[in-house]
Amino acid sequence: PYIPPAPEPEPEPLPEPEPVRPVCDLVELNTLYFDYGSSALTPRARALLNENVELLLENPECCIFVDSYSDHSERDEFGMPLGRRRAQAVYDYYLSRGVSASRMQIRNRGTAEPNCDKEDPGRGCERNRRVESLPLDCERFQMMLTDPTYGD
Repeated sequence: PYIPPAPEPEPEPLPEPEPVRPVCDLVELNTLYFDYGSSALTPRARALLNENVELLLENPECCIFVDSYSDHSERDEFGMPLGRRRAQAVYDYYLSRGVSASRMQIRNRGTAEPNCDKEDPGRGCERNRRVESLPLDCERFQMMLTDPTYGD
């Protein structure tokens, strides 16, 4: 008599895939520029910050460094505290609009990384009187906070 082959065993179910952790894909946020000697947010700056806030609230996987700069004519003894006030104004604005403090860190750069030549005439270079909001993945952000050499 004919004996049919044994049925194939049921395949083992595949393991559940690891959930995909969202990654920050924001490349750039608006840079703000300030008047000489000022940390006041202008109406234009507030409009740009509102665009940044919208992007940050839509992308909770993104954290930011709030980096402030001052121009060479503002000198470090004046420019460093001024840069800190500029960054703090931006930080406080984000906070007041719902961006969590745990997603932000201020870094005061002073006259480092100038955006123009020191020989510019007048009261220095407006492009150096700025605050940049640098987005990055929150996991990398946390690593950079705990280990400043991370990523070097």
